[in-house]
Amino acid sequence: MLFPPDGYKWFVRKNLPGTQTLFAPNWKQVCIAELRGWLRAIGDPNGGGGNAKDPDWLYVLEVDVAWLDSLGISLEAFFLPGDIVENQRYISAAVNGEVTQRSSGRAIWGEPLLKIELDGWQRTDLERGQPAKPSTWTFTNECVISKTNVTAIWPYDPRHPDPNPSGPALTVGQYVQVIGSLCTDEPHMLDGQTETEYLLTFGYAAAVSMYGQVHADEIQVRAVKRLWSGAMGEYDELNPARYNEIHPPDYFGILPPKDRGEVVRALAITAKAGFTSGDTEELYAEVQALPRPSRWHLVSAAKHISAATVASNVKVDEMTVTATGIKVHVRTQGSAPYGLNGNYFAMYRIGWRGVAPRLNAAVSTNGTHRITATDGDGKTVVRDASSAWLQIQQGVQFPGGAVAVTSRNAGYYDAFVVGNDHLVHTAATSGAAWAGWWTLPTLNGVPGSPITAISRSKDHLDVFVADGSGRIMTGSWEPSFTGWHAWSQINNGVTAPGGAVTAVSRRTDFLDLFTVGTDGHVYTAAWSPSATGWGGWWQISGVTVPPGSPITCVSRSTDKIDLFVSDAQGRLMTTSWSPAAAAWAPWSQVLGGMTAPGAQVAAVSRRADFLDVFHIGNDGKVYTGAWSPSPGTWGGWWAIPGIVCNASTPIIAFSPQLDQLVVVTSSREGNVMSATWAPSMSAWSPWSLIN
Repeated sequence: MLFPPDGYKWFVRKNLPGTQTLFAPNWKQVCIAELRGWLRAIGDPNGGGGNAKDPDWLYVLEVDVAWLDSLGISLEAFFLPGDIVENQRYISAAVNGEVTQRSSGRAIWGEPLLKIELDGWQRTDLERGQPAKPSTWTFTNECVISKTNVTAIWPYDPRHPDPNPSGPALTVGQYVQVIGSLCTDEPHMLDGQTETEYLLTFGYAAAVSMYGQVHADEIQVRAVKRLWSGAMGEYDELNPARYNEIHPPDYFGILPPKDRGEVVRALAITAKAGFTSGDTEELYAEVQALPRPSRWHLVSAAKHISAATVASNVKVDEMTVTATGIKVHVRTQGSAPYGLNGNYFAMYRIGWRGVAPRLNAAVSTNGTHRITATDGDGKTVVRDASSAWLQIQQGVQFPGGAVAVTSRNAGYYDAFVVGNDHLVHTAATSGAAWAGWWTLPTLNGVPGSPITAISRSKDHLDVFVADGSGRIMTGSWEPSFTGWHAWSQINNGVTAPGGAVTAVSRRTDFLDLFTVGTDGHVYTAAWSPSATGWGGWWQISGVTVPPGSPITCVSRSTDKIDLFVSDAQGRLMTTSWSPAAAAWAPWSQVLGGMTAPGAQVAAVSRRADFLDVFHIGNDGKVYTGAWSPSPGTWGGWWAIPGIVCNASTPIIAFSPQLDQLVVVTSSREGNVMSATWAPSMSAWSPWSLIN
C-alpha cells in the first residue's frame, strides 16, 4: 500500500470482526476491510471530479448493514458520531423530511454513510510521505493539483475502476463491493477557529448575521465536531468526532443489484455544557418502513446506542413502534457548571419480521377444508382451497396467535381463539358467512396461545386450553345444551401457562388428551362415554420435552394413536398405542430426525394406517418421512425443496382427500407457503405463496 494510515492524522480501525490487519512496506499498520453498499456519490460534490487540493477522489457509500451483520460487526461498534456529522450534506431531502421537529443543527438525523477516498499522486498532504510513483499508475483526467498545477495521476480510472474497458463504469445507486484500508480521519475542526468560537459563544443566529447562511452552516458543522470532541484533540485516536473512511480503496466490484431490506437511520445530538445550566437539544422524527411484504409481517425495529452517548445527560430517549415504522424523540442537556456535553448517538434499524403464525387446519366430511391463522395485524383469518384470506367477523387477537378450527358436521366449521381480553371466543359457519364471535364462560387464558378443538361425534364439540396459571381446562357443547358447559380443570392437570394441549378422537365419542407437564414429561388423560369422568393423568415415560411444547397426535385407524414430539435435545421422537398393547411403546427417534427443541412436528394419516410426518430441520429445510403397514418401517427423510425456514417455525399438514397431502409453514422471509403431493405426482409441488 502506497499511502497507509500515518497514526497521527489517520488511525487504523482495530478489533473489527471480518477485517484483516496487515503491515505496509513502511511497517505502518493497515486494516483491510471489505464493505458492501450502494454508491451515493462519485467525485467531489462541489466540482463533480477529484479533490484538486490533496489530490483525492471522493466516493460516498451507503453501507449495507446486513453485510456488517454477516461479518459480525455491530452498528454501534462500526459507526462513529463523526460519520453522521461529516456526511450530513449527502442526506437526501426525503430523509431530512422525516424530522418533524428539532432544536437546532446540533441534532443531526442521518444515514449509514461512509466516505471513500482514492489517493492520487503527487501528494500535497505529506503526513504519509511522498513515495515514488508506481509504474502502473498512469491514468490522468481533468483533476489538476491546485498547489502545483500538475495533473494528478491515479492508480486507475476513478470513474471506471474495472480494468476491462468494456466493463461498466461506476454510477450512483449501484450496489458495489469495495476493499481497502479502513481508518478514521481527523475531524477537521480546527479550521476557522475564530468563527467557531464566535458561533459557540453567541449562537447560530448571530453567526448567520455575521457570516451569512451558507458559511454559518459550515461553521456549525465545525462547532458540532468541537462539542463532540469535548476535551479530546483533533489527533486523538478515540475522538468521537473522527469519521470512518476507506482510504484508499484497492478494489471496486460492481455486484448484482440488491434491494434494501430495511431502513437504517442515525441520530447524533450534542448539547453544550454551561456555567449555570447546559443547553438543551431535542429531535423528533417519524420513519416509515419499506413497503410491507405481506399481511404476515410486523414492523421490526431495533435501537443501537453507542458508547459515545453520555447516558446521564439524556433526558428523553423514546422509540415508539407504529404499524408502519417508528417515532423517535430524544432530548439531551449539557451539564453545569461546564461539565460534560449532552452527547447522544444511536443507530435505528426498521424492517419487517414475519409473525410465523400458529397455523391450524380442519377437513370436513364433505371434502372441504379450512386453514386458520392470525395475521400481522392481529386479524383472525380463514381460507379454503382457492379463496383469499377472509377475516372472521372482525376478530382481532395477538398477531400470529392460534385460531383453532374443527368440523363437527359436513361443511360446518367452528373456530376458537384466546382473545386479547384473555377470554375464549368462538365463531362458526355452516358453509356460508361466518357468525360470532361468542364468548365462552369466563376463563383467564393467555392471548394467542394454542387452543385445541375437536369433534368426537357429529355436532359435539370439546375445547381444551391451558389457562394463565397453566391449568388444563376443558369446555364442551352439543345441540341439546342451552349453552357451553362451564370450564373445568381436568384432574388437576397442569402445564406451562398457555402451553399446548392436544387431543384426538380414536373412535366415536372417545377422547385422548396429551400435554407436556411442568416437569418436562409427557402425560395423557382419557375420556369415554361409559366413564364417570376423565381418567389420568398417566405419564408416558422415556422422553423429556420443554414444558408446554406441542405434541402431535394422530389416530391412523380405530383405536390406534401415534404421538410425535421434539424433545429437549431437538430429537424427533415417536411412540404409539393400541388396545392390543400392554402399554405405550418405548419412545424412539424417527430416522435420526432433528429440529429445534420443542418445535412443532406435523403428522397426518392420508389413508388408514399410513403416516406422513413433517418437520423443519436445523438447516431450515422442510423434511418429510413416511410409514406404512408394509414394510412397517419408516422411510425418509426427504427434503421438500424450495423453501428455507427457521427451525422453530410452526408447521401443519393435512389430507384434504384420500392419499393427498398439503403441508403449510412460513418461510424465513415471513411468507406463508404451501406444498402439495398426490400419488399421481412425480414429486412434491413447488412451494407457493398463500399470502
